[in-house]
Amino acid sequence: MEFKFPDVGEGIIEGKLVKWLVNVGDKIKADQAIAEVETEKSIVEIPCPVAGIVKELLFKEGDVLNVGKVMMIIDEEGTKDVEEEPHNVTEEKPTDTTISVAKNEKHDDSVKALPSVRKFAKHKEIDLSMIKGTGKEGIITREDVEKQTGHTVTKPIKTELQENAKKKSDEILATPSTRKLARELHVDITTIMGTGNNGIITKEDIRKVVKGFTPKQKEEITVKHLESMPKKEEVMGNKEEILPMSEIRKTIAWKMVESKTKAAQVTYMEEVDVTELVTIREKEKLTLKDKGIHFTFLPFFMKAVVIALEDHPLMNSEIKEENIILKKYYNIGFATDTERGLIVPVINDVDKKSMVDIAKEITELVGKAREGKLPLENMSGGTFTITSVGNIGGDAFTPIINYPQVGILGVGKIKEKPVVRKGKIVIRKIVTLSLSYDHRVIDGAEGARFVNTLKEHLEDPNLLFLEMM
Repeated sequence: MEFKFPDVGEGIIEGKLVKWLVNVGDKIKADQAIAEVETEKSIVEIPCPVAGIVKELLFKEGDVLNVGKVMMIIDEEGTKDVEEEPHNVTEEKPTDTTISVAKNEKHDDSVKALPSVRKFAKHKEIDLSMIKGTGKEGIITREDVEKQTGHTVTKPIKTELQENAKKKSDEILATPSTRKLARELHVDITTIMGTGNNGIITKEDIRKVVKGFTPKQKEEITVKHLESMPKKEEVMGNKEEILPMSEIRKTIAWKMVESKTKAAQVTYMEEVDVTELVTIREKEKLTLKDKGIHFTFLPFFMKAVVIALEDHPLMNSEIKEENIILKKYYNIGFATDTERGLIVPVINDVDKKSMVDIAKEITELVGKAREGKLPLENMSGGTFTITSVGNIGGDAFTPIINYPQVGILGVGKIKEKPVVRKGKIVIRKIVTLSLSYDHRVIDGAEGARFVNTLKEHLEDPNLLFLEMM
């Protein structure tokens, strides 16, 4: 069997092979992880849906894999020699975009299905061995399982022209950044023959097309930056070093530029007296430490943010075409500094969770992010983001919105400062909040009101706890 690099979701079409987890000649079980691949969002373990013996590994560590490209050859005749060990079953909410190893599920190795499909079938109490797969190589898809439940999978009605255009576009191999460049330069990517590996279209292919444009066309699409780009990397002796950008760093760079070019960003700053909050946190920190829970200030800020979002719903929205989409759920992302770059894990339904539960989840997600093994589903679906430089020592800054969200809260370092209270100078714990928001959606007065709501609840923790009851 030819095992191909699968679609891991989130629009990802390629990844870099970080590490093979198997060798030629190894016996593997169905759903066993066979490789670690770095995508533009995380490092994911790739499972093989069938059991057998590894006959050939077709890529070297460090190579770039395109979705649908054969990664390795498996001899399924060896399936009978691979024994399945008994395990305890762990329930998990099924999802289509998750590629993870179902290490705790016992099943028939002759059934070809990804772990997410197996979990979905188990959730629906459906026997996969009774289903004929319609996917590639006979793999059972989620739609195959849904048909067994009697649920009809509905799809949006499209014209034949739209369907053909989408099919043609889907068949083209090109990275998201290359497609974006083609759109910006008004180049029809469906008319280009790719010169990259396996026919993938490169940015250089796009530039070659642009070079054939007339002077007027070039002026209309403003391609002067292309002509000024260096044709060859040059290094001056040992005075310069070329550091290839990782997939995640490329994504961070693209997301930052996208946010700055698509959103009208404004930053509002305000000092907040968190003296009482610090006292409460220090007390609870010691109590929870004995239970193995690392209790930071972040859960307090998350809860305050949710209360402010409920009072100012426009801050929990995004723009789609000419509409503002209000989100009536509160998934809060928090920027995390890792060796591989800035990662933004997301905690879902913060309004429904206790501070202790939030603290536990933060600790878990930060650990996975720093190991480079944060699942894709824990990095998507956010409605608002919090970022902090407090542990480094900064006060105020201008955080960049996590587009297409419309707001991000920057939290500075909590410092002792002299302030005037009732005509007297006293020392208080002060933190500066920096709120960046999209001025297309949020007016200046509304941004200030949002911060005032935050300030009110952070300065009076009793009010914060009262509204959480």
